[in-house]
Amino acid sequence: MFHSLDQVVERLKQGRRFLVIGHIGPDGDDVSCVASLVMILRKAGKTTEGCIADRVPDFLGGEPPDITIDHHKTNAGFGAINFCDSSYAAAAMIAQEIGERLVELDSALAELLLLGIATDTGFFRYTSVNERVFESAAALVRQGANIGRIAEAVLEHRTLSEIQLHKDMLETLKLSVGGKLASAHVTADVIERNGCRDEDTFGLVSELRAIGGVEVAIVFVEWARGTVNASLRSKNRVDVSQIALRFGGGGHVPAAGFSQSGVDIADLMADVLADAERTLGKAFPREG
Repeated sequence: MFHSLDQVVERLKQGRRFLVIGHIGPDGDDVSCVASLVMILRKAGKTTEGCIADRVPDFLGGEPPDITIDHHKTNAGFGAINFCDSSYAAAAMIAQEIGERLVELDSALAELLLLGIATDTGFFRYTSVNERVFESAAALVRQGANIGRIAEAVLEHRTLSEIQLHKDMLETLKLSVGGKLASAHVTADVIERNGCRDEDTFGLVSELRAIGGVEVAIVFVEWARGTVNASLRSKNRVDVSQIALRFGGGGHVPAAGFSQSGVDIADLMADVLADAERTLGKAFPREG
């Protein structure tokens, strides 16, 4: 069961103590939402802490959350109050609307929110970008957000270790389905050899998606031995969220992912790529 944003805001007004939890594999939008909602609720006089973890902490006792806020269409709703609307290009846009109803946004909050919008739209490049996105961004800029500072922090901070990791990933690149499917992988050994962290792998799939003629790009990352994360991206005609859903994940039509533990990376890659090839065959029947 899903609810309106008015119901979410009303519940936030009623509550006194909050824990804001992000999702697995935090991206810019996730960090933006957790940090900004913590600031918004504190400004509204609430006792609030933020947490970004790969699972709900044990101290919550496994209970479902009071409120879930999302923009991924594969979210089935697992809280007492659930707001999910895939028409929002970024969850930060939802956080922005909540903030505008509860407090007066300042420049620090505005910049946090713009971080989420910018990163989840590929800095305004993806097909999810529409007039509404630019209106939200413009409102935040008027509040003092600096898109140049955000772009520099996100896009221009790579270390030599990350560059080497990208090189090693590209050496595993494979094209199939007439060049429409690009895949690559990074093992735990490669990550350790380059001295990289898990978060250093998050942008790898974008390198493959940028290849001309590629419709679907998938990168498999062995975060730890036996634990594999898959990032999926598409350009136009393929809904990769449905591929991810079949392997326990989810996401958007053009961007999705999933994680599995206790698996062999080679076996998982074979299964996922076979699924992706079938999906592409249906999307391009005359060329399949």
